[in-house]
Amino acid sequence: EQLVRSYILNQLLEKEAKDKNIENSDSFKEKIAAVKEQLVRQELIAAYAKDAATDAKIDAEYTQWVNAVKGKYEMQASHILVATQSEANDIKLKLQAGADFAELAKQYSKDEGSKSNGGSLGRFVQGKFVPEFEAKLSTMKKGDISDPVQTQFGWHVIRLEDKRSVVIPSKEDAKAEIINKINNDTVTTMVNDLTTKADIKIMLDDKADEKKADDAKPAEATSSDDSAKK
Repeated sequence: EQLVRSYILNQLLEKEAKDKNIENSDSFKEKIAAVKEQLVRQELIAAYAKDAATDAKIDAEYTQWVNAVKGKYEMQASHILVATQSEANDIKLKLQAGADFAELAKQYSKDEGSKSNGGSLGRFVQGKFVPEFEAKLSTMKKGDISDPVQTQFGWHVIRLEDKRSVVIPSKEDAKAEIINKINNDTVTTMVNDLTTKADIKIMLDDKADEKKADDAKPAEATSSDDSAKK
């Protein structure tokens, strides 16, 4: 019954749309044109990506990836990032006194990307982070909490959650991900080529921008004395 009623409703809506001549309205034509442009772009991208992932490219990509991760570790870690060594020392003392790592991260960490997750950086393959950070991780065991470590971003207190050798999947298991990467790389190359070949000039009107900024400024407040005079 629900399917029948849905069919009837669709028929009524279709008839009403014809009676109102919706298809010939300017609003509808503009929407159709916008959708058409989007579909044309998608078709162009699909045409470039089609057949890009040949067997030879899949083999080469898989071999390159295996060589890049062979002998490396996959780690899971959390950190608390602060501005000074003194702050980092205080964090370490709190942890030694039994404070919860995740709660301290939420309260003190400057890393906006991880603090809401209790400082968790997730799982990552060795080589993702700056050398000082990973050098400390390489000396730690699962469950260890580091002394403060300085990097270009500030001072870190790190907890190593897990550490294991990278598990290398078979080419067949990795195939879908490899194909997706090849297609994305192909499209990126196409876009870069189009941009390079095109004669593009971006001209900004600085004076117009300054005028907009001036217009956005609030009017100066009138003094109480002036208001009284008026």
